[in-house]
Amino acid sequence: MERNRRVNAASNCGQKVKKLGWELIACCVLVLLCATISIRNIPNEGEFGRGEHAMIPLFLCVIAWGFSTGIGLLRAWRWARISMLVFCSFPIVFGILPAVALVSLPKGDVSLPLKAVVVSVCLIPVVIGVRWFNYFRRADVKSYFQASPQNPDSV
Repeated sequence: MERNRRVNAASNCGQKVKKLGWELIACCVLVLLCATISIRNIPNEGEFGRGEHAMIPLFLCVIAWGFSTGIGLLRAWRWARISMLVFCSFPIVFGILPAVALVSLPKGDVSLPLKAVVVSVCLIPVVIGVRWFNYFRRADVKSYFQASPQNPDSV
């Protein structure tokens, strides 16, 4: 009975990890689409425009890292769990920073209802990142990645 419960938990964990792998790939596609749409609106002049243009390779590297981690999760490679734990910091940081910046604006610049809506939208990536981080720290997920073969061709 106990063994069946462990097998069911392991298969459920594997399904959840694959689902999160597809979720990560979908998030990277969404960020890539948003970046390609907004790249046309970046000004070419001034320090702000040059800074944004300089950040484009960094964002492309993060998106490539997300794609590779998502593929690693789909194939249950051991490094993908560690990569996912590190990768979770990006949505958390990039969600908290604009929310804190918006909350710290003076009272008269933005109306309170608009500020509340924008802050709540900024906190969506924070919730996703915290959810991913907590999931990949669980003991059953650790055991799932330790039990899966590193090289599928060797099995």
